[in-house]
Amino acid sequence: MKTKTMMSVVFSTIVASAVISAALSFNVKSKIDLFNDAASIRYQSYQVADELRQSSDDLTRLARTYAVTGDEKYENVYGYFSYP
Repeated sequence: MKTKTMMSVVFSTIVASAVISAALSFNVKSKIDLFNDAASIRYQSYQVADELRQSSDDLTRLARTYAVTGDEKYENVYGYFSYP
């Protein structure tokens, strides 16, 4: 094989490898962006679920305190939190 032909094959292989590497890099970047979006949504869902759990705990505590004490202030606070 002539040197010129060999150099053309090597150069073509290098260019093809660079193009494939660039395409794979863009693909990986898009997958990382999708992963970051999913992680953000997951964290927001966790925050909303935690807020719901906390409000449920608060309402349960107020209802139990009212049931034990019979003090109307706990019923009023329960009504304030449970009705918009």
